[in-house]
Amino acid sequence: MNAILAEAFVLLLFFSAFAEGRLQADRHLASTDKLCIFSTVSELTDDCSSPLSLIRGAYYDYGHAGLVLVDKSGEKNTYGLWQSGRKKKKVDKCGDSSKSDCLKNYSEDVNFWKDKKNLHVYCKEISSYQRLVFLSAISEPRTWLWAWDNCASMASEVFEEVTGIDVDADDWFLGKDTPCELGKSIDERREMNGGNQH
Repeated sequence: MNAILAEAFVLLLFFSAFAEGRLQADRHLASTDKLCIFSTVSELTDDCSSPLSLIRGAYYDYGHAGLVLVDKSGEKNTYGLWQSGRKKKKVDKCGDSSKSDCLKNYSEDVNFWKDKKNLHVYCKEISSYQRLVFLSAISEPRTWLWAWDNCASMASEVFEEVTGIDVDADDWFLGKDTPCELGKSIDERREMNGGNQH
């Protein structure tokens, strides 16, 4: 009787370990989905806080940043944080909250991505589990704030939460996150990868 119980216990441990292994494998299973972080800035200087960049970079209208989720079929969805006053027509929110300033497939984000002009982009393949993390993170209600939670802030923070990669957007001189600083970080990240987007 004890031998049967011992065998059953061993089998239980085996199947538990197998199930846990499958769970971990599913979490890290590579899919063909990609998460891309982008910044559009017409001029990138060595110092984003130079007098010229200071005038431009300090303002909301100079540059933009966002995220693009590319699924295995090639379908692309853009996500960007926009100042409330910029929403000129009905658009989809990133999540269920009507109060969030995060917009999905907003025309200006889509045009930035299609145009490729002045586009700085870095992509990372993500697993099925990371995709769920992204969809959860991007659905959180966010309010656009000039310095502390703007388009560059959201793109940098969500990308790091999903991939573990810090693409810094913080301009220490201005005391805010900027598309200019994010664009520099994206270019630096690409240089580390031999010029590749990922």
